[in-house]
Amino acid sequence: MEIVQEEQLFTLEEDGKRVSLFNDIDKTVESMIAVSPEDAPECRRFGRNVKRLMGLDRTGGRHYNRWITPFEFIALIPGLMKYHGMTVDEYGKCYKSPMLRRFFACLTPGNFSAMAFFYVAASFCSGNAALPAGGSLPAAQRMVNKFKELGGRLLTGKKAVKINLKNNTVTGVEMADGSVLGADAVISTIDPASFFGKILDVPMPRGFGKMYSSKEFTRFSALQGAFSSDVSELPFKGTFMVRVPEYARSVFDCETIVFREFSHEKTNYPEGKNIVQFMAYTDEETALSYIKLAENREEYEAREKLLAETARRIIADTYPEAAASLTLLDVWTPATYKRYTGADMGSFMSFSMPKKLAPVSLGCKIPKIKNLFVATQWQTPPGGLPIAAKAGRLAAKALKL
Repeated sequence: MEIVQEEQLFTLEEDGKRVSLFNDIDKTVESMIAVSPEDAPECRRFGRNVKRLMGLDRTGGRHYNRWITPFEFIALIPGLMKYHGMTVDEYGKCYKSPMLRRFFACLTPGNFSAMAFFYVAASFCSGNAALPAGGSLPAAQRMVNKFKELGGRLLTGKKAVKINLKNNTVTGVEMADGSVLGADAVISTIDPASFFGKILDVPMPRGFGKMYSSKEFTRFSALQGAFSSDVSELPFKGTFMVRVPEYARSVFDCETIVFREFSHEKTNYPEGKNIVQFMAYTDEETALSYIKLAENREEYEAREKLLAETARRIIADTYPEAAASLTLLDVWTPATYKRYTGADMGSFMSFSMPKKLAPVSLGCKIPKIKNLFVATQWQTPPGGLPIAAKAGRLAAKALKL
């Protein structure tokens, strides 16, 4: 299939200045130095460490598919250890420029390990973080088609409410409509916090419990929305980060808001149009407040309207020529993610990647239950589609055994 490799993963713009994470690390470093020449030594150090990381397994793409040499790995260790002990907010303090500090903290929540940013940069710059053409809907449809080709039967519009057990063995799944599906085995793919003690009447396994109760492995979500645009060529390309103005801080409780246009994906809109999406990260407390707010439909819809109007105003302040052509398509919040996926606090990924802690990777087998497996993004922080896909593959292998 066609793969889309964008030139920039994201760009931060402030006061007419731009700094970008390009798919060329040397070009990235140049854009950083152009913003802050006094930070040149640290910028070049960042570039060298990213290049070294590109030699690690599963980070390098087709042009960097060799392992680094033992000497290169030894040279990498000091930098790895240094940044392993920092959050992205703390790493930003290595730079004198406030803009560069925000550059490193705007891609993920500020409490993420700085190494997360380094790995993202290494993956993107090596050509191993591109997108399948068509986006997520065709990707999901390909999975459905393959599943059906193999004899699978897809049931939609059914809600699982209980796993039936007998002698520590799953016998079936009870649905909200009263029907029961018999099962030789079950693979759960939903948020473990919404599964254990609820659909499955057993306590959460220790490994999951430690992450959910940990102060380090925090959860997060986002406030998002999308506009259609009557202008196909917008004044920015790809993903742009913009500092949240003071008037919007009470609406978007974060420093940076993300705007993304979709000129790279022509199948998403009619000819001559475009789409502008906005996203602002939220912490767990804020996410839960939106889920609570959704119980009052009138208040929730008023809040959605405020989010859209505020995002439109930020666009108008930053890109006046783009704002007039925008028409709201939709707004979605952590309450939306919970409604669609059952995720406990409406998260679309799993846990943050804390500093000084290596990401754990939990197995797919549920202790003491013979034929129950999990395949979720919550097994390895920070979650996401690649991790979920890997978990599914491991569960499928375990099922064969």
